[in-house]
Amino acid sequence: MNNTIKNTIKNKTKNRINHHSINAMLLLIFAIAVMFSACNLAVNGNKNSSTVGIENYEYRSVTGNTIQMRVLSNQAIIKTATDFDEEKLTDKGFTVSEKIELPDAVYRLVYAKEGVKTNTASAIKMLKTIDGIFHVEPNSVLKLIKPVKNALNNTQSIRAIGLDSQSEGNCEYPFRKTEALTAYENYHNQTKPVLAGIIDSGVTWAHEDFGGKDSSNVIVKSKTAFSGDSITEVSKYTNHDDMGHGTHCAGIIAGKVNGKGIYGSAYKSNVKLMSYKVFKKGSKKSGSTWAVYTSLYDFAKYVADNNITNSQKTVPVNMSLGGFSTEGLAIDVVNYALSKGVLPVVAMGNEGRVIASYPAVIPGVLPVGATNQHDKIASFSSRGSWISICAPGKSILSLSNSGTDKYVSMSGTSMATPFVTGVITYLIANGGHELTPLQMRAVLEETANQVGGVSYNTDGFNTTYGYGRINVNNAVRLVKGNTVNSKTLATVKAKYKEAVFTIITSAASTVYAYENDLNGQCVASVLTTVKKGETKAKCTIRIPYFKDSPPNFCFYSNGSIKTKTATDTTVDFTN
Repeated sequence: MNNTIKNTIKNKTKNRINHHSINAMLLLIFAIAVMFSACNLAVNGNKNSSTVGIENYEYRSVTGNTIQMRVLSNQAIIKTATDFDEEKLTDKGFTVSEKIELPDAVYRLVYAKEGVKTNTASAIKMLKTIDGIFHVEPNSVLKLIKPVKNALNNTQSIRAIGLDSQSEGNCEYPFRKTEALTAYENYHNQTKPVLAGIIDSGVTWAHEDFGGKDSSNVIVKSKTAFSGDSITEVSKYTNHDDMGHGTHCAGIIAGKVNGKGIYGSAYKSNVKLMSYKVFKKGSKKSGSTWAVYTSLYDFAKYVADNNITNSQKTVPVNMSLGGFSTEGLAIDVVNYALSKGVLPVVAMGNEGRVIASYPAVIPGVLPVGATNQHDKIASFSSRGSWISICAPGKSILSLSNSGTDKYVSMSGTSMATPFVTGVITYLIANGGHELTPLQMRAVLEETANQVGGVSYNTDGFNTTYGYGRINVNNAVRLVKGNTVNSKTLATVKAKYKEAVFTIITSAASTVYAYENDLNGQCVASVLTTVKKGETKAKCTIRIPYFKDSPPNFCFYSNGSIKTKTATDTTVDFTN
């Protein structure tokens, strides 16, 4: 690392943060969202022999919005009660491949049996006629947030580029702009292990900047997941990243400080990275909704089963991916992950305009935009009222998958996102291990710099930059107990509260919760169930909100609407 460390801290005072409503047309897609709950993954060994292809599908939501999707043919995702009889599927020509079991409902990935001629629209129409199926959705296809080409995206060794290590100019500016160099000089815990995840195209294990043959010290597990196939662990040192995207992002998070090439934003933190490969070059099953979100589930389950939150309340997972639509499975699994302390850090997208990309829009995640060398928004960075913060994402040098000593420069919100993921692991290692996912997000937002020369509203928010460009030094100083931007860690942690409601219906049904009214943000939805010996269906729903401005909540079920305050405790649709 360059020995000249510039200590130019620019503290800017920001007002409290309010929850921003998202464009109603985009948000109503959430009307098929599902419950906040713990779940168990069970994999059925059935295999479908029908040909899997890609088809276009026009989906009409319960609110009447039409959504265009690219979906995998001959299959669908269904949501049922826990006591659903799978023979009902067999009788209609379907077989179950995999399922996710929740306490009150089950998701299944189902295929049309061999010889059954159907398309997605016909299959979904047929499945909706089966008694006991609450919801049906296509297995839509997500995409990696592809990097934007730039002048340095040719693959070379670090020495061929002319750099012995991170230096001034192209590859060090993210650390200078974010004051990370000052932070690293003052705080660098190298002993406390910190777990993080990445769901992407895989990782080149044996790269020199992961430690070469000692790469298992950084990459602790590597798994693959494709729709209809079980999640499987890949043997050590296998180069299973055939696209390069995942290796590049992983390097931005966890590249080692070893004098060989670059280093990640986690710096000298003892980061342990779990990699999930859900994208594969040339595969029709690459990036399916089922593969992406069962991988997120698997990671969250690993965190829960191994009591990771005993040592770190937040476990970040990098998701530089997205699609232009979402349904129940995605929101349910994101909520499950958050309930286990897993924080999805998600790329805003490279559309360069206001457009919803999922899972970036799903409440609770941390959406990241990209800035350039001049602290301006990158031209490709997507905008929107759901953005949290920005980070450097233009011309970012990191690891290449083409060799164990090769490096490549890429641009995109895909590059900004792992920078934030790495910073979160750095903060956890340096005093932030007690911060929950919402508190961690609050720390990053409250300590960001309002850059770009644009106006921010009275809450310190801008739909292009969010709460500003991340400032690593401000964040670690706040975590360490210093006052930053007239705020203390205690006041920032207290910003989030949680409303807890008991929902009562006359029969099992899905209940949607919106902020303020049906045109507001859909914050959660749940399935009520009738327990043995009871005549009414009940469930509990938990909704985070901002302490200073608790909104009203609008609950919708089967045509009925109930409006409650954050201090109410019961939503009863039976009276």
